[in-house]
Amino acid sequence: MKEKYIVGQRASPTSFKPQITLLKTLLKPVAKEAYIFGSFPKGYAVRGESDVDLLVIPKRPTSLKSLYTRLGAPHDAFLEAGLAFHIILY
Repeated sequence: MKEKYIVGQRASPTSFKPQITLLKTLLKPVAKEAYIFGSFPKGYAVRGESDVDLLVIPKRPTSLKSLYTRLGAPHDAFLEAGLAFHIILY
């Protein structure tokens, strides 16, 4: 997503459908379950202030580093849109 954003502008989850679809595809081989939670899916995330929280329950032991590497493109898209991206590994 190469768009300019305005700090303080709400980030609609529907505008990130391609990134969310890609997240699902990339996580399917390694995650038993994964959830995006917090202000982003509720539509309250504010660009430049909020973050995207992703809880991952892996199929096998894994590291945060390997997950961030695996999720490179969608992770970068959220950052470019003004949203920090956090992975919580359960």
